[in-house]
Formats: sequence, structure tokens, C-alpha cells
Amino acid sequence: MDLETDLGVAPARWPAGPGPSVVLCGCNGHQRPGRAGAGCRHHVDLWLRGTEVTMLSSELSQKPEVRSQLIEIQKTFREYPGLVAEGRDMSSKLFPDSLVKIYLTADLEERVNRRANQLRNDGQKVNISELKSEIEERDLRDTQREHSPLVKTDDSILIDNTGKEVKETLEFIEKLVNEKY
Repeated sequence: MDLETDLGVAPARWPAGPGPSVVLCGCNGHQRPGRAGAGCRHHVDLWLRGTEVTMLSSELSQKPEVRSQLIEIQKTFREYPGLVAEGRDMSSKLFPDSLVKIYLTADLEERVNRRANQLRNDGQKVNISELKSEIEERDLRDTQREHSPLVKTDDSILIDNTGKEVKETLEFIEKLVNEKY
């Protein structure tokens, strides 16, 4: 499937330079993932968490042909002894029989501040009001999409980590996992 031809995704939405193929970038003597031809400043992890890809993934997830292909690929990642998966439909659609399912949330202001800090740490400029609108739009789109909407399943454990440190949340999740395994 070609994103531009089959799904009408404009090429301007993709980062400049060669396509999004993954290579090992040997910058500063380190072997880290990067985009082909992009150099050190475009590591895959930064690119995947960037604003454009985040919004594009939400838009593309509206398309059933994209969702169905991604689901088949993602399901192949589940192997013994298990898998930790993050996503807006992991508990409801991809791995509904998982022993531990967590619906992790925080209030909007907290999520905006966390995302702003993440983007700033990646060297990006942030407009807080635009970022807040983008997050609200994505939440609305993802909760109202026809295929695999963002929902909390009945058997998921709700964790609202508003105002909590990462360590506190991780310790709680680790306790939950240890109780099940």
C-alpha cells in the first residue's frame, strides 16, 4: 500500500529528504536508529514522536485498510514471555485477552505540559494553545472513529497519573504485573 497513491496522504506531510526507511546512524560513534540520509538530528524515535507523525497516525488510523494491515503486523509482535504494548486500542482490539490491561490517562493540562516538555527536549518550539488544540482534536477523532476507537475496556485498570511522577506510576504498574504473573 502506498500512502500517497492509495490513501491520498500528501507527500508534503512527510519529512524532507529520503523516505522514512530505517537505518543505523553512526553519529558520534554511536549506533542509533535514524532516517536514511537524515543524520543525527532525525533519529527515528524523535521523528516518530514528532507532531507531524503523531497527527498523521491519528488521521491514518481512521482508514480501515490501514488499521487492518497494522493490526495483522502488530499481532505478530506478541511472543513468549510477553509483550508490553502502548497504543490507543491495544486492550480493546489488538490484545483483548491480555492479563494486565491499563488505561493510562492524565488531565488535559498535564498531558499538554508533558508533550510540550517532550517536544522542547527534542529541540522543537512549542505553541501551547496550538498543542492543546491538537491534543483535543486527536482525542476527539480517536474516541469517535468507527474502527478501533479509543475506549477503556471493562477489564482495564484505570490509572490517572495527573500530578504523579513517572517512578510512582511505574512502581504501581510493576506491582500489578507481579500480581498477575
